[in-house]
Amino acid sequence: MSTLLLPLSGLFYLLSKVRAARLLKNQILLPVPVIVVGNISVGGSGKSPVVIALAKALAEQGLKPGVISRAYGIDASSPKIVTPDSKACESGDEPLMIAREARCPVAVCVDRVAAAQCLLANHDCDVVISDDGLQHYRLGRTVELCVVSQTSLGNRRCLPAGPLREPISRLQQVDFCLSTESDEFCSIVYSLEATQWRQVSGSKTASLGDRPWPNGSVHVVTSIAHSQRFFDAIAALGIDAKYHAFADHHPFSSEDFAEFGDEPVIMTMKDAVKCTSFAREHWWALDVSAKLPESLIQNIVKVIKSND
Repeated sequence: MSTLLLPLSGLFYLLSKVRAARLLKNQILLPVPVIVVGNISVGGSGKSPVVIALAKALAEQGLKPGVISRAYGIDASSPKIVTPDSKACESGDEPLMIAREARCPVAVCVDRVAAAQCLLANHDCDVVISDDGLQHYRLGRTVELCVVSQTSLGNRRCLPAGPLREPISRLQQVDFCLSTESDEFCSIVYSLEATQWRQVSGSKTASLGDRPWPNGSVHVVTSIAHSQRFFDAIAALGIDAKYHAFADHHPFSSEDFAEFGDEPVIMTMKDAVKCTSFAREHWWALDVSAKLPESLIQNIVKVIKSND
């Protein structure tokens, strides 16, 4: 079937090239450096943990980063500031997770330029990190960082014959290409490490070796692009569970969990921010952190400072 769609993929590619050329011609440059953390495929590739780790690392280098995001699943036609106290239904799940975990200013809008301008108008940031937006060429960028997973590349064909928004050759044009595994496209390897359990409704934490919930049935619930990755991570921890996958960015409500009763629930941090208000005592999130190479951070800082 994908072969039959190749002519449409060719048309998609040509139209995307025309669009990119038009946006580049009218590109808006901000008064501060911009780092775009994106990918070339539809669906998730692990960008948000990288954004969080990068924001923390830049802050440790003495910079004042802020993050902009699209905020899928909400009305983001106008720019708005996201704080750790925002509601997921108003801010989006990933921006709220970033605001809480990275502890830096976050702004959201469909228009990345408007989001960045809102961020700079409200906060003293000296570098902007764009969560996604590699294809939003209207926003000028200092650094392009592409996060790749082999799952997200699929058959390596452009839409609609495959999952790619841009051809695989785009990976050769970005400044840094990183993945959890070294391959022909990515020489920079980072790791995603599960660190602890975090209670969804409170402030309790527990080590990975602990099981801070009652014995019996455990339900693993996700609303991420590639649920199987999370399911595999839970299975690797030796947890016998029942798995429930919802659509990416699903707006959870208490009704989604009604059939579980008081049985324990495990979820991702991205899902947890949507469930805080109605979570029960034995709902836990798996805390996962990206570990970026120090050499990558130093190279990014070098590029940023060379553009001052």
